[in-house]
Amino acid sequence: MDTLDEYSNLRPLEQQIVRYLIAHGSKDGTHVGVIARSLGGGNVDAEKISEALDSLMDNGVLYNTIDDDHFALSR
Repeated sequence: MDTLDEYSNLRPLEQQIVRYLIAHGSKDGTHVGVIARSLGGGNVDAEKISEALDSLMDNGVLYNTIDDDHFALSR
């Protein structure tokens, strides 16, 4: 199974975040600001990004790493 297939049930913004972390994430986590800047050059509403990150964490897709602002994929 393709890695992205397992995330096909996620909302589009959540899929964008996962794709970014698959391609550019680090074991120490990626700062929320870096994630936000990577998604449309800052044209995505910060509140929507926050909601998407919360949803991904609630569903066990992401976790916090070094602090509450750094995220990594659970797999």
